[in-house]
Amino acid sequence: MKNMNKQNTINLLYVICFFVLSYFYYTSFAEADISLLSRVRGKILLQVEKNGEAWYVDPLFDERYYLGRPNDAFKIMKELGEGITNKDLSKIPVAITKYQGLDSDNDGLSDAIENSLKTDKYKADSDGDGYDDKTEILNNYNPSGSNKITIDINFTKKQLGKILLQVENNGEAWYVNPADQKRFFLGNPANAFYIMKNLGVGITNNNLAQIPEHYLDLKTNNDYIVNNNTTPVPNNDDKIKYLDPKYPFSFEYLKKYSIKKSSDFDYVIFLGDYDQNLFKEKKSFITIMYQKIEPSIVLEAYKTSSKTGAKKIYDKYSIINSKEAYSEEYQFIENNSYEITTTIKNNTNEFLQIQMAASTDSKSLYDKIYSDVINSVKFK
Repeated sequence: MKNMNKQNTINLLYVICFFVLSYFYYTSFAEADISLLSRVRGKILLQVEKNGEAWYVDPLFDERYYLGRPNDAFKIMKELGEGITNKDLSKIPVAITKYQGLDSDNDGLSDAIENSLKTDKYKADSDGDGYDDKTEILNNYNPSGSNKITIDINFTKKQLGKILLQVENNGEAWYVNPADQKRFFLGNPANAFYIMKNLGVGITNNNLAQIPEHYLDLKTNNDYIVNNNTTPVPNNDDKIKYLDPKYPFSFEYLKKYSIKKSSDFDYVIFLGDYDQNLFKEKKSFITIMYQKIEPSIVLEAYKTSSKTGAKKIYDKYSIINSKEAYSEEYQFIENNSYEITTTIKNNTNEFLQIQMAASTDSKSLYDKIYSDVINSVKFK
């Protein structure tokens, strides 16, 4: 009996720890400047109060990346790129600027960009119609044929701020500038850095500090990355699978997300688009907690009736991959955030609780990410 009470106390501490983490996260939302993020999303920012350092704000996860030297800028641009077909890429107007590199036909287009556009880099007028390639591109005509290129403004607007990679070519990178809604070729480190600097907009140090910074090294003194327990998902380049031999479950998550464990709580996994300073981040994180409970309990024990400062949006029971599950969502109006918690029952002694906290303004994006994680959970 004494050991049983001790185990129940430990289990209670697990749950308290889980929700304390959530509480600190909610309160951090109060400091978020959502309007600032909406204005700078996908842009290149220059620190005008320092030495003009350049940063890129990833439009998907609202993180800023330091561009540093030309090679650094080019590497980051390629790593954050999103694949696109040549057909879809042609719907976005091309911006012609001073591109560095060899220009064999002296038509104002470097050989690298001509390879990307499928024009003849040795002929200034690829189709021989009397207009050089650069003139035709600037006027949305096909430099290799007689037709006019169909520009899709609505499609272009959906790509603003993104870095696009030509998957049908050699992975050439393009940046879609939110200011003029045109795509700029990132052919090599020198081009990428030149474009980043020239398209950048000034920002104060105070405003820059409001935008979460992405850290390439996520390891801290208190946490460790669990890459040794991850593996790529077959036929899906965007996801990673987590499976720790010590625990009876696995799940899949976005490759762009970081995955960490606390050295103090090995049974708790932090999954999210946050940086080293977890509670200063203003976006989302998912906490996954494995619980082995003695004596056994029923799934209904995880149901809550209310939470301070929150409104319950829904609660429901469901079946996830043949396992019983219970989910509930709360909205925290004052802090512009919400929380979804799903508890999956493996058996009467084992449960997996998955909770997400996120900004209400990003609900549509994060609901899908959370749903994908939940639906990928499998027990051994």
